[in-house]
Amino acid sequence: MQDIIKAFNEIAGAPDFEGGFGIWRSVYFLDEEHKKVIAVFQDPLIVYIEYDENGEMKISKDLRTGDIIKLYVNPVPSPVKKD
Repeated sequence: MQDIIKAFNEIAGAPDFEGGFGIWRSVYFLDEEHKKVIAVFQDPLIVYIEYDENGEMKISKDLRTGDIIKLYVNPVPSPVKKD
C-alpha cells in the first residue's frame, strides 16, 4: 500500500488529508470543488468518490475491482464547527 501512496504523492505532492480516528486514510481531491476524490484506506481499499451539489456521495467505486461499493464511512473529514 505504501507504494500506491508514494505513487499518488509523486503526482499530487501530498494527500489533502491523512489520518482518521480508527479508520486511517489518505484523501486526494481531484478538483477545486472537492466533489471528486480518491481515498486510500488502510486495508488497502482505494476508492474513487463523487459528491453531488449537496455534498452527498453520488458514486463510490473500488478502483482495484471496478465495482460500485457502499461506503459506511465518509472518507472526507467533516469540518470542526466553532461554538
